[in-house]
Amino acid sequence: MCYDQAISIDPNNVDAYNGKGNSLRKLKQYEQAIICYEQVISIDPKYVDAYNGKGLSLQKLKQYEQAMIFYDKAISINHNYVLAYYNKGNCLQNLKQYEQAIICYDKAIQLDQNHVDAYNGKGNSLHNLKQYGQAIICYDQAISIDPNYVDAFNNKGNSLYNLKQYEQAIICYDHAIIIEPNYVDAQNNKGLSLYNLKQYEKAIICYDKAIKFDHNNVIAYFNKGICLQNLKQYEQAIFYYDKAISLDQNHAIAYFNKGLSLNDLKQYEQAIICFDKAITFDHNHVIAFYNKGNTLYNLKKYEQAIICYDKVISIDPNYFNAYFNKGFIPIIQFKVIVYTIQNNMNNQQSAMIKLFQLIQKMLMPFITKQIPYNY
Repeated sequence: MCYDQAISIDPNNVDAYNGKGNSLRKLKQYEQAIICYEQVISIDPKYVDAYNGKGLSLQKLKQYEQAMIFYDKAISINHNYVLAYYNKGNCLQNLKQYEQAIICYDKAIQLDQNHVDAYNGKGNSLHNLKQYGQAIICYDQAISIDPNYVDAFNNKGNSLYNLKQYEQAIICYDHAIIIEPNYVDAQNNKGLSLYNLKQYEKAIICYDKAIKFDHNNVIAYFNKGICLQNLKQYEQAIFYYDKAISLDQNHAIAYFNKGLSLNDLKQYEQAIICFDKAITFDHNHVIAFYNKGNTLYNLKKYEQAIICYDKVISIDPNYFNAYFNKGFIPIIQFKVIVYTIQNNMNNQQSAMIKLFQLIQKMLMPFITKQIPYNY
């Protein structure tokens, strides 16, 4: 209201338009904010903050390339405009252009050596480039400037996690949680580290805290399910996989893991439904095909199992277990027929025919293959 009043008094009041744009942006009314910034620019083409504000609004709308045009415009007007370099770095990071993002963060740091967000952003880009050690250096720099920078502690923990330094990662997550007890990501990430240390009960405590703070946290429900599955509490695991699926119906891994738990409970038909669901989301889900094959094997549906193993082999020709399991099925069938012959004289002739057909099937690859003579 105040900005509108100022504009009504002076229609060329660029500060009022810019202030109104900033307020609208904070209210997440990005399109309306952009209109205000454009009004500023039309009145004063060198009003650098308006270019930055419009860029931020476009960035929030995930129009990263368009946003960078306005950051570049701001930089062309003011070569020392730190925020524009930093914000451009964020856009490049969202576009997965990590090396270019680092250049922008470095420029922001050069202009402001205490720019904690730029150190954190650079760390994130290095982390995404799998340069975890270098990323940690950046996070440490951010923490040295701001000891309460919660994101830097969490992100440092993530880099340590990827280096498999789980105990050190937990220390970082704990720091983040001390600063911000409701920090859901830190609770989740601590849980993952504890999981990798096979401390499943402690991991579950972390996931429960994450769920307490965010009842719709798919990751926490799913990860708790994995811990329960490892504790062989399959019914409880299924409950949490179902919860994750209810929040994200395209969660292929939740369907797959639910299938594994059902398989462990010997609920084979239900397990197959879950494996099929996972496969609908990922047609090359090799492990889902393999486990579906194993489940069909348990149901003695050998021909269908072979189809699954063949699919596994077509996707991954080096998947040894699929070859082994496929090759084992005729042996099982052979034993069944021999047992039938030995124990059921009335159907002996029929069983002998089946046995002959099976032996023929087993030998067919060798019969049809031309083998050269050695003279």
